[in-house]
Amino acid sequence: MTEKEVITRQEENGNSTFYLIRIGLFFKAYEHGAFALHRATGYAVKRRHRKTGCLLQAGFPAHVIEAVCRKLADQGAEVRKINDETWTFSGIDGTPDDAVVEEPMAAPADTPDAAMAMHPADSHTIVRRYLYSNVFHELKTLLNGITGYAEMLAVPGAGLDSDEKTGLGRHILKRTRRMTAITDDMIELLHYELLQRVELTDRVAVNHICRQVTDILRNHTQRGVQLHFDSRLPADFTVQTNEECLTKVLCHLLDASMRHTSAGSVSLSVVGNGRPGHVVFTVSDTGMGFPAARRDVVFDMIRETDERLKTTGLNLMLCQRLVSLLGGTISIDRHFSSGTRIVFDINN
Repeated sequence: MTEKEVITRQEENGNSTFYLIRIGLFFKAYEHGAFALHRATGYAVKRRHRKTGCLLQAGFPAHVIEAVCRKLADQGAEVRKINDETWTFSGIDGTPDDAVVEEPMAAPADTPDAAMAMHPADSHTIVRRYLYSNVFHELKTLLNGITGYAEMLAVPGAGLDSDEKTGLGRHILKRTRRMTAITDDMIELLHYELLQRVELTDRVAVNHICRQVTDILRNHTQRGVQLHFDSRLPADFTVQTNEECLTKVLCHLLDASMRHTSAGSVSLSVVGNGRPGHVVFTVSDTGMGFPAARRDVVFDMIRETDERLKTTGLNLMLCQRLVSLLGGTISIDRHFSSGTRIVFDINN
């Protein structure tokens, strides 16, 4: 079905049954269906311009369709699968609410700096557009390398011995793994960028989850690098938050530190600050660190070309988004000079 057909069918049903239609890599709901999806899951309602006029839509990455349908069902909706491209749901209020609609932004200028000067209020979104551009460029660069190595292996009579073939295979494997990691991070970032809220209903034992994460990641540090965990909280201290999002933040921050620390240590510490339910996490490493001039903008690193910054940008932007959904803040310690120290907090 086209977008117009979806809207027409919903109207014919009195806007009581809504459609989720797959468009490329996303499932989308339109008009009243967009508001119903937003109320049940938190995905943003956005206004989009088409040649035939403006449309209101909400959407999410296609790979999470099963999870979204379970969420809809948990909220009391009746969910039905028509085929792999179409689902319907009903029983959720689809009344329009202009207060939750995100308006489209103007097209960006030729550079991120120029775009932010023209549209300062939209700088956050503009910067992310340039991140996506850089990510696709990096994927293309990796793919070009894979193609070159594959061609060498495929040429008849190239005269490669077994060691050379093994070496080329390792280069290909390394690059495909990197492409997979970048793609996974990109999909995850897009997923949480589309969410306006997450459920903060999990009762989480903070010390337990931190030890669990560090124990899992300890075997992935580079040789000679130590991973430590230190807590100043009571052993049975708990906080009400979203366990999945908190775990992802800890994993991504520690993983980024470990990948860029070749000697010394990576440490995770957690403390309270006297406010009930307020917890502060710190991830520190003795790695290469960020240039002092860039420490104020490490979460908006799209314009950088340095390899460390380019390959860390997705992780940090994802962590910033997740911490925001948890009701906290995240920042880099600008005064820490022995590597990198990132601090974030969450509220009960």
